[in-house]
Parts: sequence; structure tokens; C-alpha cells
Amino acid sequence: MYPERIIGIVPNLSSGIFGQRSYDMVVTNYRLIFAIQTNESIRREHERAMAGTGDQGLLTKWKTSIALGFNYQQRYYQMPPEAILREEPDNFEIRPEQVTKIRVYPGQFTDEYSNRTSHKMKIKWSGGKNKFSFDQTEPSQVIDLLKPMLGNRVK
Repeated sequence: MYPERIIGIVPNLSSGIFGQRSYDMVVTNYRLIFAIQTNESIRREHERAMAGTGDQGLLTKWKTSIALGFNYQQRYYQMPPEAILREEPDNFEIRPEQVTKIRVYPGQFTDEYSNRTSHKMKIKWSGGKNKFSFDQTEPSQVIDLLKPMLGNRVK
């Protein structure tokens, strides 16, 4: 058996009414881990990043703070998958054998001002159904990330 490693991350999946819950989907070679983003977890990561700047100047601290917003999910590449799962009580996993199907739908463009609706992902698994919206990753990238593990259950 090969050690578990992170294959990729799909950031900022919104779930629930009005997208009030946000998850990062961490894809490993053995499972999908859904890591909830909470104000507390973001605050802890911000404090950790700022502590790493030490006595450096205000500009360095400002750049570190801004970069965290863009790189928050990158920290998962430095964490063991089990630690990601245990980080928050609402984090959960889905194993490949639990997945019935995953459908990924591209957002639609409207004629008015070229607005685009969010992309959608629906997961049917032994634990129920989950629906997510996302904007920061293209649907084809999500499908390509999941296909090696889930094969034709992903479309």
C-alpha cells in the first residue's frame, strides 16, 4: 500500500442555503477530504503567518496578510491528510467506494453584462447527497482531478 498523499485541492466550495458554508476539497490518492473554512480557522492561520514575520516591517506584514487570502489552501500540502480531517469537527471524508456518482456542471453565461453563474458539483454517496457551488477552479480541472480515483462515476 502506498502512503497517502495529496493530489490536488478544489478551493472554496460553497454549500447550504445562500452558500453559508465553505469547504476546501482536498483530494488524496485514497479519499476526498472536505475541510470547512471557519472564521476561527482562518484567524488561527493568519496569526500563525503573522508570527512568522517576527519583527519585520509593516510592508512585509501587510504582504503576508494579503498573500494568506490567496494561499490559504496551500497549507494543506504541508499537512498530513489525517490532520486535515481532524482540524475542525465539521470536516468529513468520502472514500471512493462510497461514491455513487459525481456530476460537475459549468456555470452559465447570461447575455446581460456577461455575468456567469457559479459552477456546480453534485455528489451522491452512501452518506447522502452534497451540492456545492464553486468559482475558482474550472469544471474540467475538477473532473480531471477526480477521474483517476473515481473513473466513469465522474462526469
